[in-house]
Amino acid sequence: ASAAAAPAPPAASTPAPPPYFAAVPSSYFSYEQQTVKGPRANTDVGTPTDASRPFVKGIQGGQASCGSWGCTEGGWLSPKPRTSTEWFYVLAGRGSVQTPDGREFSFGPGDLVVLPRGWAGRWDVQERIHKIWVVHEHEDISGADAEPVVVTRNELFRGDGGDASVVGSASSRGVSTYDVGATRAGSWMCSPGSFDVSPRPVAEVFVVVKGAMFLTNNDGSARRCGVGDVVHLPEMWAGRVDVVEEVATVFAEVAETGSRVAGEVDAKYAGSDTRGASGGTEGATGGNAAAIGNAASAGATLRAAGAGKPIYEVGAPVPVPSWGWGASSPASAESDKAKYEVCLTVLENSDDPELVAAAKARLLKYLE
Repeated sequence: ASAAAAPAPPAASTPAPPPYFAAVPSSYFSYEQQTVKGPRANTDVGTPTDASRPFVKGIQGGQASCGSWGCTEGGWLSPKPRTSTEWFYVLAGRGSVQTPDGREFSFGPGDLVVLPRGWAGRWDVQERIHKIWVVHEHEDISGADAEPVVVTRNELFRGDGGDASVVGSASSRGVSTYDVGATRAGSWMCSPGSFDVSPRPVAEVFVVVKGAMFLTNNDGSARRCGVGDVVHLPEMWAGRVDVVEEVATVFAEVAETGSRVAGEVDAKYAGSDTRGASGGTEGATGGNAAAIGNAASAGATLRAAGAGKPIYEVGAPVPVPSWGWGASSPASAESDKAKYEVCLTVLENSDDPELVAAAKARLLKYLE
């Protein structure tokens, strides 16, 4: 009898790729980039028409998603209690929501709003609205309040900003405006400096509202994130943050089901870097932070201090056709001629393929 064939060795498992951050400029969510859904069917004031564009789906194992939404003037009832918690940041326009007993919560540009699970009432848009949203599906939370939360820009970035924490060679502050169950929202500010981020079991979406910073994945791929950019840090993301100009963000965080987001807001990255301000890393006004700032202003090529750190190609900030963040409506944007010149600048200077594609599309419209 012939000898039995030797069993085949087990197939080698392919390790899952590391999570990468995602970042898009404000123009990605401009009115022109949104898909119009059409007039709402449940309106009782005006003829509001809404539009949207998704950004990230499947956050935290499918619990949450993120995107943008816009709507023209009008109002409608929302009588069915929410089955999710929604965080949103108002880019432009004005609106309000009401509770069933008629209490009104108004919001406008720069405001952070949370509509908790269980909220029901009424929506009204007084001025065409444009927002970035995160929707988190979760079970009922015992004792949780379903009342809307509205926090103004001044409250998000009040002068004191709470206690500061040392993060690598930077100093950060934060404000928590909503912290219920696995959802937390607020604002975060950081001085120029650098720090490494170890994996956290928390997914985060934030809008940069001030300054600039570089985010670097563990494989060295990096991106400069500035005002108006929307960023998603997936759960277990690890990498490096280099703040080149004092930065401020408005954020939403989603923890694992059945858990909470751990740590204070100002110290949420503090445990990720073992180097303290007195542990051999130079302060924010010298060393690596100053080198990064100088390189950014000069448009130079920079290797961050430390072995294995990535090389950044830092150029002058590129203007983008953003009639979303910080603008009231497309009508208040620049003239067609100025927009045409902006698109040309984008084509000549930007290496962002989505932004280049948007600029090409705009140019074709102008040439028609």
